[in-house]
Amino acid sequence: MSVGIRAIIGLILVFGFSVLFSVSLIELALLLAIFVWVPVLLHYIVPLSTGISADRWLIQAGRWSLLFAVAGGLAVVLESTILAGIWLVFTLVIGVLGVLRQLRYGLFRSEEMLINLALVYLPVGGGWLVLSVSGASSWLPYSDVIVWLTAVHFHYASFLLLIIAGLYVRHLRQKRSVPIVWPPLASMLAIGPVLIAIGIDQGPPLEFYLVVFYWLALAGFSVWWFIDATRRTDLTGWVRVVMASAALVFLCTSSFSVLYSYGLYTGTMIVDIPWMVTWHGAMNATVFSLLTVLVIWQAHARPDVHTIEVSRLRTRGYVGDKPIQSGDWPPGTHRAKLVHDWHRFVGDSETMHPNIQKFYADPQSYNMQADVQWAAGFAH
Repeated sequence: MSVGIRAIIGLILVFGFSVLFSVSLIELALLLAIFVWVPVLLHYIVPLSTGISADRWLIQAGRWSLLFAVAGGLAVVLESTILAGIWLVFTLVIGVLGVLRQLRYGLFRSEEMLINLALVYLPVGGGWLVLSVSGASSWLPYSDVIVWLTAVHFHYASFLLLIIAGLYVRHLRQKRSVPIVWPPLASMLAIGPVLIAIGIDQGPPLEFYLVVFYWLALAGFSVWWFIDATRRTDLTGWVRVVMASAALVFLCTSSFSVLYSYGLYTGTMIVDIPWMVTWHGAMNATVFSLLTVLVIWQAHARPDVHTIEVSRLRTRGYVGDKPIQSGDWPPGTHRAKLVHDWHRFVGDSETMHPNIQKFYADPQSYNMQADVQWAAGFAH
């Protein structure tokens, strides 16, 4: 199933659920995340196979995402703990794949680290959805609407935003160098969702300070995106307009969180929860998310990884019917081979990667080179 078909089916399901059930703006935001944004973004993380097992499994998870999304969507409108648990299981699988990708990709690409962290954050959103539908506000120190908004928060600020940022930088890095502001921005975006959770738990004044810190990251990202939209001559005009529009929308909507937190801090309510739900949550879930996904649709790239094929052939002594020492053949009549008869080791040689076959059939055409350097702290 192509990503376009996946998105269309997701939108149809959101529309159908909205017609059949009386959904609030909070529920609509969750339905969009579950049916549309999560399945679509899972595709763009690995649009083409990389040869890495975790990426291959993530592709498969994306293909099954809509099936689990139906359970998640029904959990939202029916407030079913069991159905929410099914969505949680799916998000846990995604989180595990995020850990496996991080172990494989390492610490050399900040954008991949951010994407993997978003995958790890997603089960947190799934867990808060379970808490929301199970009525956990009766024993948690938060109101029912705060519990629901936390579920929304971890599907958007912790998942969608981080993946959008990571995918864009991945594409940018394969075109030119990333700006010097990216590493600190990435770090602030990564820890921001956790800081907001701590702030909500502790309340003012700490909440206000943490919200301002996180907003600086969001504002910095918005300004950078807007400036980059004016400079990216390699992108088509409409993509640059959409990109700049997304930056302006996000700069505006994210500012409302500072106003809300400041009101709690000073005791002077500037914007209330209904305002935040409409102009912060709903706008980000619809307008901002749509605009950014459109940008990624036009400006995405596969992960920049280098893989090698590893042979699974194992044996002792020489391989094949004859020894491989050159003295066993008249000079000039044979080239040394590591495998004389493929069928002794594999049932069908066509299933083996051609590079592996080439190595075993003509090892003399390969050279091994090593550039060894002492790690910092061990050099003499």
